[in-house]
Amino acid sequence: LWLPRCDKAVRELRHRKIRRQFDELTGKDGMTAFWAVQNLAGAHRLTDRTVWDILKETDQTAPEDVQDSLF
Repeated sequence: LWLPRCDKAVRELRHRKIRRQFDELTGKDGMTAFWAVQNLAGAHRLTDRTVWDILKETDQTAPEDVQDSLF
């Protein structure tokens, strides 16, 4: 029996959470980007370089079905 682990989906959810937390820390809490990254790296057990790379990415979405125009 094979069960998919959904690695890509789980990773994308983690990355979205990190980007959201970064926005909260730097916006509402007024923390500098450097300290926000240090905080997130420790909280998620990642290196600061990995967090910076995650912050450079945008949210990945599933491709939508493209429907032709009627007119």
